[in-house]
Amino acid sequence: GYNQVFINLKGRELGGIVDPPQYDSVVNQVMAVLSSVRDPDTGEPVFSVVMKKSEAAAFGLFGDRVGDIVISAKPGYAPLGGFSPTGSPFVNATPLKTITANHQDLPYYPELWAVFGAVGAGVGHGVLGLIQSTSVAPTVTALLGIDPPLNATGNPLPIFKPVTVTETTTQTSTTTLQATTTLTTTQPVTITVYETTVLTITSLIALILATATVVLIFRRK
Repeated sequence: GYNQVFINLKGRELGGIVDPPQYDSVVNQVMAVLSSVRDPDTGEPVFSVVMKKSEAAAFGLFGDRVGDIVISAKPGYAPLGGFSPTGSPFVNATPLKTITANHQDLPYYPELWAVFGAVGAGVGHGVLGLIQSTSVAPTVTALLGIDPPLNATGNPLPIFKPVTVTETTTQTSTTTLQATTTLTTTQPVTITVYETTVLTITSLIALILATATVVLIFRRK
């Protein structure tokens, strides 16, 4: 998630052009430019997050593969790679392409919608309706029969299919007839139990509908 800017740093990037002593200055310049981008109609900033790599750990981003600058656009905007034929950083979204979500958006916006689907052994048929994204991890771990993550706050979704297990037991009764004849009868007993976890999972699909990368910013009319 999030858009990331990598400085073309000498000694780190192949063909790098930015000298290490200039690194902080270049980072600050790029951040200043991104922070200055505003909607021409409302005057509001387009990006909700413009931060350095050192600040990104709070959002779960850390390590060598994180960009030097991390950004996230507000709902209604989507940074895309490419060049603007008009020279403007904005391209209006048409009504049929109104932006409802983006891969790089913060996950905290209530305007964002995603699609959740689950198929496989032990998963029943039906429609869940609205769910909380915090329930996805506990659902996956329940399907796998393992403990949920320590910081998980949601509960497993009610997607488990009841499993009927038939056990046949023999009940024997003995009746003495005329003190010489023994009559023995047996009957099957069916017991239905419902599994709370299933150890086998064919697949679990979490589809997030959205788009991608950096530079052009689409804006709703």
